[in-house]
Amino acid sequence: MNEMHMIPIRRAMTRGAQYLVDRQQPDGYWRDYALLPGAGSDWVTAFVGHALSGAACGHAEPIALGLSALEASCRVSGWGYNDKVATDADSSAWATRWYARIGMPMPIDAVDCLAAYLGAEGGARTFASAPRYGRWIQEHADVTAALGLALIESGADAALIARLRQWALSHRNRDGLWTSFWWSFDGYAAALMLEFLAASGGIPRDVIEAAQRELRSMGEAATAMERASLLLMALRAGAPHAALLKRLLQAQRGDGGWPPSRCLKVPDQQAASASEPLFEDGAGLMSTALSLMALQAALACAAQRSEAAQGLIELSA
Repeated sequence: MNEMHMIPIRRAMTRGAQYLVDRQQPDGYWRDYALLPGAGSDWVTAFVGHALSGAACGHAEPIALGLSALEASCRVSGWGYNDKVATDADSSAWATRWYARIGMPMPIDAVDCLAAYLGAEGGARTFASAPRYGRWIQEHADVTAALGLALIESGADAALIARLRQWALSHRNRDGLWTSFWWSFDGYAAALMLEFLAASGGIPRDVIEAAQRELRSMGEAATAMERASLLLMALRAGAPHAALLKRLLQAQRGDGGWPPSRCLKVPDQQAASASEPLFEDGAGLMSTALSLMALQAALACAAQRSEAAQGLIELSA
């Protein structure tokens, strides 16, 4: 991919970032979803803020305003979906990743906060061990990956990262990848897990091959979040990704955002169900944020290939 091919990606990222900035609320939060406890605020703000900071499109004032909102809502145990519910590992992990990305100190100790969500087997529980949460205090792959990345980016001890890595490699599904607990598609968990493995020592060959097989067998993605996750999977597994990138770019709307994705699950706490309801990010904030993350990864991959090609040219000169 040469510089000319990168232009549409950068243009899409600029428009997507502006879409997010325009939908920040006066108190600094980004809010989306309509669940029983209300709209997601801390969780959505942390996820969107992390994506916006990584897009390298400026917007220092909205970023500072969002961080100020998170600082005000921080509790001893981290952050939650919103201020009406308990804190959780995923919200806390994405907030931590945002702070780490921009190099700002957190209002609490990041490693101590995140480590408190680790279960007996070494994976991350979404909620702490209160029995009333039922299945929500089991160790979940999609949450473990986000928490593992947050711990790495916060400078956690190597032994702690190794424990998480061992959990990741020993809790794969029959396809050799991972199953999402909170999302209707497994590509989200797989994309984050591949990123975590890459950052914690490298992705084993059998995992790369499993991801490549899965990508070859998949049909057309139904939502923007699925498209973004598949692109991230392909980039991290070294699989062909031009078609996935093209479809994600084509899915961007005229206003700069990506369409809402009806793929968030709120599983029953006591028993699995074959007919769990799905919820969408009505404003498309999570869909747009994840799409920005995928485009950022595509740009980084293209830059690495360009540098490698230039190095070969110089060696042969």
